[in-house]
Amino acid sequence: MKLSMLLSAALVVATVSCRQSGNSTGTATATDNLINNAQTATNEVLAGAQLITKSDCFTCHAVDSVVTGPAFKTIAQKYQHIEGNVNKLSNSIIDGSKGIWGPVEMTPHPYVSTADAQEMVRYIFSLDSTHTTDTTGTYGNLKSKPR
Repeated sequence: MKLSMLLSAALVVATVSCRQSGNSTGTATATDNLINNAQTATNEVLAGAQLITKSDCFTCHAVDSVVTGPAFKTIAQKYQHIEGNVNKLSNSIIDGSKGIWGPVEMTPHPYVSTADAQEMVRYIFSLDSTHTTDTTGTYGNLKSKPR
């Protein structure tokens, strides 16, 4: 009886250990897939892609298709890639949002820092090749306001 309980406990520990090491490989593969979808240089978006794969983003989002929330590419195409929108969307990641993409609410992620949320948004913006990076380092098609 004691031997079977001991073997059962060892099996549980071994199973948990395998899952944890498997997740790091899965995260690395997911990050590689995200980077390969980006249209900008890898070093500019690597941090954001890594943060997205380590968070719960894929519960509701995908790169190219609607899940519960909009596709990352659709988000990137909707917004001008300027720092004001990086800040706006990073606040939506942290605080959650409602009504922007229909009736479904985006759940808040208060554990995500502002800097990390901004890196995530910059990665998402990199998926849209119709926008460029301007010389000030912000992302977007910056246009002068008509006078």
